[in-house]
Amino acid sequence: MARLRWMENARTGDEGTVCTHDNKLFFDDDDAYINASASGTLDLVATTIAITGDLTVSGSLTYGSAAVNLNQNLMGTLTVGIANAGYDVLFYGKDGSGQFLWDADQDTNGGVTMTGSFDMTGDMGIVGATVITGTVTISSTLTMAGATTLNEALTVGTDGTGHDITIYSDTASYSIIFDQNGDTNGSLAIGNDTHGIMFNLYGGITGCGVFWDPNTDTNGTLTIGGSGGSKGVDVVMYGKTNTKYFKWDQSADGVVLVGTFDATGAATIEGATQITGALTVGVSGTGHDVIFYGATAGAYVMWDESGDDLLLVKASLTIGAAAIGITFNGANTTACISMDGATLANGDNEIEMRNNVSGDKTIIASGTATSDADIVTAVGADANIADGSIYLSSTDGGGALFVKIDDLWTAVVYA
Repeated sequence: MARLRWMENARTGDEGTVCTHDNKLFFDDDDAYINASASGTLDLVATTIAITGDLTVSGSLTYGSAAVNLNQNLMGTLTVGIANAGYDVLFYGKDGSGQFLWDADQDTNGGVTMTGSFDMTGDMGIVGATVITGTVTISSTLTMAGATTLNEALTVGTDGTGHDITIYSDTASYSIIFDQNGDTNGSLAIGNDTHGIMFNLYGGITGCGVFWDPNTDTNGTLTIGGSGGSKGVDVVMYGKTNTKYFKWDQSADGVVLVGTFDATGAATIEGATQITGALTVGVSGTGHDVIFYGATAGAYVMWDESGDDLLLVKASLTIGAAAIGITFNGANTTACISMDGATLANGDNEIEMRNNVSGDKTIIASGTATSDADIVTAVGADANIADGSIYLSSTDGGGALFVKIDDLWTAVVYA
């Protein structure tokens, strides 16, 4: 126990001796004393100062004018200020830019601002606004009740070692969960089964993005892009094979399919459709009906798979170019067959029947030719046309029926 050894400049004195302000009270040695170095200032000097009981400090507490190494073990609670009357607490790091600040006035009720790295092992709860500038490493549970602002990258786990992340909503059973073990490589669940959560992925144009609304159309609606023009979004789905894909092209307002399309069930396609490649309906021995409707009610072309028939109902069939072809006019009261042979001379029309063995053709033709030479000019050389072919010569006020006999067009009937 330290005891009063002597008083500077007064080795002896009576009880109640008054010391001048620069006198020192020494305890056992020259390095432990109490001194009034100036009016209103009391210096307590010792290698070690032990305080038993409460210490109340009114005013500023200064540890010298220079940096002082303070390494103390606090065996109790450290309280700075009182309720509704707090004070700033600032901790500096080794580097000039690193610091940890409790700002008594931040965000009205106080807040923490940290610049530098923060490593925490153990649980930590934060109530109030938190601003972190720098790296934070947390090796346990962190609970935050209040707004948190991160001014740097947020990393959870390390490569190959992840951690679950759960974000709760104000309503029970609604949450967003990243499960680091889900589906082996991790999974992100937005909402829970029967507890869907609306989410939006926005693009660079106002109103353009991907929107999921779990409450619309009974089972939810996924909207890609937005209405109003110039707010569409391309959607591409790739296949297993390189270069094979299905694409919604918003700029063309159409679908592009590169690959095979198998449809089980009804499929409705509105708009122009281009197919590059073979179109097959059914397989050999198992066909399907195919119907093409016309602009007139009740007019259609149908492949009837059960009857193996091609049906034209209130429709015409034209084969060939506009100038050459066959037309079946089933819509007329009298069916007819006609060939438009405008490429022949004299506006002639012609029906050809070819012999597959000899290559000759038997024809039925009509036109305005009236002699063998004129008919040959109109329908072709004699060597390519078989005997028995017929030519109907039609002129205003007259006409004749010619039959080819021995390579000569011979008139057999005159009008």
